[in-house]
Amino acid sequence: MWQQQFDPLKHGYHQDEKGHILPITTKVLPAPQAIVELVRCQCKAYCSTQRCSCRRNYLTCTDLCLCGTDCENDADYIVGYETQDSDDSDDEL
Repeated sequence: MWQQQFDPLKHGYHQDEKGHILPITTKVLPAPQAIVELVRCQCKAYCSTQRCSCRRNYLTCTDLCLCGTDCENDADYIVGYETQDSDDSDDEL
C-alpha cells in the first residue's frame, strides 16, 4: 500500500536560504499579557540559566518574580544589554 507524503512547506514549515526545512515560529505571546505577567520564577537572583522558569519558557521576569533587582532576564536588563551590544558593534566598523 502506497502512503502519500505531505509537503512540509504547506504544513507549518519553510525553507531557508540554505535549503533547510525549518518550522515556522511566531512572535505572538504564548498566553495573553495578563497571564504572562502572573507567571513568576522562584529564583534567588540573576536568572541567567535555564533553571529560571521564566527564561526556560522564553519569558522575561516580571515584578512578581522573586529574583529581585539583580535579575539578568528582566526587560530593563535585556534592553540595556542590547543597546550596549549595538554601541559596541559601531566601534568595530
